[in-house]
Amino acid sequence: MRWIEQVAKIPQPRGGYLPSRYLSTETFSDEKTLPENRLVSPMILSKVVTRLAKLSVLQGPGTGSFLPTIRLTVLQPEIEAFCFREFHGKPGSTELARSLLQKVKGLDKESVDAVFRLCAYSYQCSCSGYHRPVKPLEVSDQDIEAALLLLRRIQAFWNAGSKPLFVNYPVKGGWGIQEGQIEFLAANGIYAIQCRTGKPSATDTLSQLLRYLMLKHTVSAGMEHILRIGFWNPIQNKIFFYPLDRVEPDLCSWLEKSVIGYPAEEQIQKRQKIWERTE
Repeated sequence: MRWIEQVAKIPQPRGGYLPSRYLSTETFSDEKTLPENRLVSPMILSKVVTRLAKLSVLQGPGTGSFLPTIRLTVLQPEIEAFCFREFHGKPGSTELARSLLQKVKGLDKESVDAVFRLCAYSYQCSCSGYHRPVKPLEVSDQDIEAALLLLRRIQAFWNAGSKPLFVNYPVKGGWGIQEGQIEFLAANGIYAIQCRTGKPSATDTLSQLLRYLMLKHTVSAGMEHILRIGFWNPIQNKIFFYPLDRVEPDLCSWLEKSVIGYPAEEQIQKRQKIWERTE
């Protein structure tokens, strides 16, 4: 089960555990507007911008074309969709994935077009099934221009003080949620990219809080710089964030034990004594 599906099934009170109306915001302005007459849906555009942002972080500035290992790391979910298609009786899917992946070399038009097609293909497969026909995607120059503008806005957020340190940072879970990933672990918090016109939902804010709590159990030290959980929204040119000092400690404790499923302290001590006796 995907991470977001796990979190969406967690019962929440009205408004959610972290209501979006309590989110703080930082607004930016570049005096530019998104191109009109775009053909690609906002969901796919969001996936494309997120993939491009991760490629940019891992590659680093001024290092030329994307390295093959970086392309494969970032676009692995899309490549897996093509492989599943092949497994479900759609020959040629793996070869198509390989040809599109090889076109992703930088931020030129052909590379961005290939990322659009990879993301659209995997998104359609996840929605309708891997054995059904997939419609070819029409990508206009306006779509590519929009994706690059949104990427530049995200990079402006980073330069304003929330530069990512890690991408897809793995975090350990418990019996309730086994594992997860932080999309962007930055110098001052954990973030996700959202390309939408509204605020983050209750599922979004809970998802980020769970990732933070799982990070605390994964990393034993160096957590003092994590001050917020947030969302970069390049469509609105705005950051939505929730300061962690506003989160109730009782809520964190309950989520750790009842949702993520970390064992209580006394259980850990009992296990430690058992291990010591067996050594």
